[in-house]
Amino acid sequence: MANAFPFPLAGNFSYQALRAVSDPQLAMFRVAMMPPKSSGEAVTTMRVAFAEMWKSPQFLADYSKFIKTEPILVSGDDGQNVLTQLGKIRPEIKTFLPGATPRGLLTLHLAQHQLPRS
Repeated sequence: MANAFPFPLAGNFSYQALRAVSDPQLAMFRVAMMPPKSSGEAVTTMRVAFAEMWKSPQFLADYSKFIKTEPILVSGDDGQNVLTQLGKIRPEIKTFLPGATPRGLLTLHLAQHQLPRS
């Protein structure tokens, strides 16, 4: 099957900006965090407890019933990696993102078309 995309997305700036915003939201929709100076033992205890909870059919059923979707379970190590990657977003993406919001796009559109202000 031919590639559905006419260009490599991995090197596309807009795609990278989209991933910078969406990846953390998808991976960390529901999250439990601990204070920054928590002991390694406390972090391990919580990670083990969450992993055990995910094995509970009752928990999974209750979660799905309440949230109205199946849970996407992200391990503590994977979640930590998502947070670490947030600190490594390229500066040009950080600069680009505020203007890519609906309000930023409207401001850009008004400036480009020099619409009269009321």
